[in-house]
Amino acid sequence: MHVWRVRDNIPRKVSLIDCRHVDVSGGDATNHQYYRLRSEVIDDVNHVLSGRAPNEIPNRDYIAEDRSFRVKPKRSRKKSYGRRTGSRRPVLSPKG
Repeated sequence: MHVWRVRDNIPRKVSLIDCRHVDVSGGDATNHQYYRLRSEVIDDVNHVLSGRAPNEIPNRDYIAEDRSFRVKPKRSRKKSYGRRTGSRRPVLSPKG
């Protein structure tokens, strides 16, 4: 079914939210866990539950042609685990 068919049958007071850019399950419908794992989605849900208007919620873009909002992924910070090794283990100082 095409998105516009579904969208056109939804009342205008309902806001469509596109989370595809924050979905860590890779589109696997059997692993629909991003809603509780991603801080972007948790923040968005908290704003909705607090009563904020859909167009006042931060970290969203409005997509006019789809009549939807898109949750934007936060910029990730690369973690530094070690200076030279690049390993995920902490670098330990030799005993002296």
